Amino acid sequence: SVCCASSSASPSSSSVKAERSSQPRTGGVTIGVLAFIAFIAFIAFIAFIGKDLIWMNVLDGLSVVIHDKPCRPAVRSSTMTTAPVPAALARQLAELAELADRGAILDVVAAYATALDTRTWAALDGLFTDDAVCTYGGSIGDLTGQNAIIKSLRSVLEPLDATQHQITNSVVRVHGDTAEHTAYVHAQHVRHGVPGGELYTIGARYDDQLRRTPDGWRFTRRELTRIWTDGNRGVLHP
Repeated sequence: SVCCASSSASPSSSSVKAERSSQPRTGGVTIGVLAFIAFIAFIAFIAFIGKDLIWMNVLDGLSVVIHDKPCRPAVRSSTMTTAPVPAALARQLAELAELADRGAILDVVAAYATALDTRTWAALDGLFTDDAVCTYGGSIGDLTGQNAIIKSLRSVLEPLDATQHQITNSVVRVHGDTAEHTAYVHAQHVRHGVPGGELYTIGARYDDQLRRTPDGWRFTRRELTRIWTDGNRGVLHP
């Protein structure tokens, strides 16, 4: 009976081994796949962090150029070193700074014309340096100093009923803390009830010099060259 029992148990044992050998061995493969996925995730994380640091350095550079201070607190450690700014990035930052200067200068030019036409004389205070020189020609002549310039402009324009100064063809050249600006001006002057016509128009060119100050760009010199006129000159000098 023992022989029978042992002989009857043999088939079942061999069948179990056969079933086990027929099952796929997935343990080693699964560990390898997981390790590969973890490695790819680590590389992606390092790449993402590196990209973020690059953009943070770019933003810091732009903020220093425009606002003279970094846009975020500086983070330093004993193991970190400051990498030199690439030449291409330095050139781009310089171009952005020049564009900002050009925009600020054009704002000064536009503010001058707007102050004249709206009779906002106080707005002219912040457009000239104290030693500025203006050459308007004609009966106005040469004026030196911000106060003299504003006083003369006010005496000529305030009696008029309306004026409109249109500035076109502006060209700006920035040289560090100084700049040059040229533009055409189409200036219309209206005074009602004047014999001979109520409108006098001047077509002219502005040649300007400006200087950067702690308060922004300011005119140091402005010269008006008349190119043509039309209408009744008596509008300005009845």
